[in-house]
Amino acid sequence: MKTPVLLFVLLFFLAPLPPLKCAMKDIYNCLIKKGNCRYECYDSETQIGFCTKLQADCCIQKSEIKRQHS
Repeated sequence: MKTPVLLFVLLFFLAPLPPLKCAMKDIYNCLIKKGNCRYECYDSETQIGFCTKLQADCCIQKSEIKRQHS
């Protein structure tokens, strides 16, 4: 009985909170992909996206890309 009540209370209070801004979502998506937001990617990295808030590229090591596809 306590679990459904706890879930209801959490959802009730979290619902009115504003969603993440689009710019922050870009940064979180980059970090989830194990990337870094940089103004310029290093030679050993490749660009996989864009970090809007920082106006930078999302860079990831080329070796990480091979591991993710394997």
